[in-house]
Amino acid sequence: MRNCSLTRLLLHKTSRTFHDTAKAWNQQNLSKWKTTLEEELAINVPNDRENACIYKVPVNMRKVQPDAYAPTIISIGPYHLGQERLQAMEELKWKFFHRLFRPKQPNGVELDPAMKAMEDLEQDARRCYWDNAEQHSKDKFVRMMLVDGCFIVELLRELKHNNFQCAPSVQRWMLPTLRRDLIMLENQLPLFVLQKLFELTKRSDESSTCLEQLALCFFNPLLQSQRDVRAMHAQGI
Repeated sequence: MRNCSLTRLLLHKTSRTFHDTAKAWNQQNLSKWKTTLEEELAINVPNDRENACIYKVPVNMRKVQPDAYAPTIISIGPYHLGQERLQAMEELKWKFFHRLFRPKQPNGVELDPAMKAMEDLEQDARRCYWDNAEQHSKDKFVRMMLVDGCFIVELLRELKHNNFQCAPSVQRWMLPTLRRDLIMLENQLPLFVLQKLFELTKRSDESSTCLEQLALCFFNPLLQSQRDVRAMHAQGI
């Protein structure tokens, strides 16, 4: 410090004091910051979304065309469950449900095994949804799985018996709208739920029937044929 002036000496002293103070302050705040993070980890446990496969439409997309992402006549799954404007189709769901679970009738199905299966699958099904559908109680969620799932599998069966041209229980004008609603991003049940219900309610004459095949036949009018693709290519699309 031989060549140090008083000013530089003062600055050096001030700098060291500031550095020591800052170091102590940083250590203190680091400790507080660590404590805060640990508290946040304990309180704000994030949802397990690793298995999520049924998402909600982003808000910025929905703002552009709100009606483009909402079901028109029927709610499937938890995202639109209970919406008043979709209640008219609940009666048809229950019609299919009561027709299916008639153990005293020929080809009737017992309800208890289906209920037990849905209860066992409830947590796995919840994890398929981006927000885990936490706003719905277990009983409400399981009931939704059972009623909505049975509606879909019974609708596909009824359509199969009529070569996918019509379904006696559904007015003809509804079919295109049902196709649209049942393929919507937010209006879904996990496939394993539908497969389980399909297997549990399968009739003796359905041994060779596959749920995936029925679904593809139902949605076939929405699929582009090779002829359609070639025509689009010819037009430069």
